[in-house]
Amino acid sequence: MVPKDSQFSWITKSLISKTKSKVFTLQTRFQNEIQTFYITGMKGNNLKKFLLFSFTPDTTIREEIYFDSLRLGLFFLVIMCISFAVGSLLLNQFLEPVRNLSLGMKALEQRCFDHKIPIINRDELGRLSDTFNQIMEGLADLEVARVVQDAFFPREILSANGWEVYGTCTPASRVGGDYFDYFLVDENKIAVIVGDVSGHGVSAALVVAMAKALIAHPANEFNPSKIFNMIDKIFSETLKRRKMMTCFFGIIDIIEGKFLASNAGHNYPFILSGEKAEHISFPGFPLGVNSRRKYQVSEINLNENDCMIFYTDGFIEAFDRNGVSIGYPKVKNALPALLKNSAFETENALREWHRSIARPGPLDDDITLVVVQKRLTHPL
Repeated sequence: MVPKDSQFSWITKSLISKTKSKVFTLQTRFQNEIQTFYITGMKGNNLKKFLLFSFTPDTTIREEIYFDSLRLGLFFLVIMCISFAVGSLLLNQFLEPVRNLSLGMKALEQRCFDHKIPIINRDELGRLSDTFNQIMEGLADLEVARVVQDAFFPREILSANGWEVYGTCTPASRVGGDYFDYFLVDENKIAVIVGDVSGHGVSAALVVAMAKALIAHPANEFNPSKIFNMIDKIFSETLKRRKMMTCFFGIIDIIEGKFLASNAGHNYPFILSGEKAEHISFPGFPLGVNSRRKYQVSEINLNENDCMIFYTDGFIEAFDRNGVSIGYPKVKNALPALLKNSAFETENALREWHRSIARPGPLDDDITLVVVQKRLTHPL
């Protein structure tokens, strides 16, 4: 029984009877004028004549919920702070450097070689960014070298008394080892030079610059054999066979119809007469081999409608779409159909034919073409 003076004397017989009828624990809620109680009642196991009740004011439960909410909120706040710190660390250590590298690659694609990647940390990505910046500096130097080397080559068509000369060079890398030039020796003579330094890249380009300076020296007598003998001596003394150069130097006398040339181990030029293409045989040895032999001048006669094609080995040795070297016979057979009205048009036709049969992708070697012909008065 419940004592009459107990603060829980309001427990009714109904609550007691409900507890007695329950096999398990009774859980209910009771509200009076003051507050709400959560009541748990159960029958005693050993004290079978007694009922046990637990009265918990809701204020106690609310306080516990409030403090649990505070603890949970504090926990989430700590988690958020940790997440923010980890995110910031991840951003600085990984995401931002990767983003900067991505921007650097875009700058490289756009050829903006002055772009620099900020180095945030001295970790692996920082070292990679530093290496990238060094590469960009090297590429900037290569770009300058490319511009300088491009200035070596003539860009315009040379015309004299109806004869035309035109050529282009396509390097396999930013700077190449091919060299060509053409100019008027006097109003009746045209000089044509085509060369190829072993290898390509900056070292080959430096040798090209040496050859250009030596050939173009104003004190030179424009005799191909004398110029080659001088260049061979200087190359042998300075390059010590580390680099060699093949070169063909010819002078066309457009009045006399004669072609005088010396060959330093370079590919023989083609001469196209009507429907027939032939090699012009000019034996010789490369510049810089330190040979005791002297270069000689050979002479041939030219007809008015002859066309001469000078080239480097990249044009002949390029692979076709079947992986086979294009070779001399295929070029020789194709030449008659590629002759056009002007040197510019013939050179373009040769380039287009070569691109149509060559294996797609980066070049394996520099390709230079120079065409000498008299402009045809009757269009083909």
